[in-house]
Amino acid sequence: LVEETAPLRAKLDEALIPKDGTALFLESLERVGRGGGVTVQIESVETGAFPASEALETLRVGLYATGSWENAVRFLGLMELLPIQSFVEQTVIGRGASQNDWRVDLTLAVVKEK
Repeated sequence: LVEETAPLRAKLDEALIPKDGTALFLESLERVGRGGGVTVQIESVETGAFPASEALETLRVGLYATGSWENAVRFLGLMELLPIQSFVEQTVIGRGASQNDWRVDLTLAVVKEK
């Protein structure tokens, strides 16, 4: 059974943020934003209990991204395609500081190893 489930367990491990992977994950969000043409600012990071397991926790990230309308929408799409287990808890899209800027406020929850 252990051998049979090895590929599934490996895939599950890839869907989680490793115990010491928070900083790398936050950097990857910023990198995804740059690749999508927006500037990402991390506003808050907090951990909480994960109800189904004592070995896991929820990492909640509050961030905002600014850029053109097209890039803001692209960024939201990229957030949906993250290769980890994630949940968008809240999204607000509004005008940015200048005429052509838009701002996306996003609260993202991801599963992380304790």
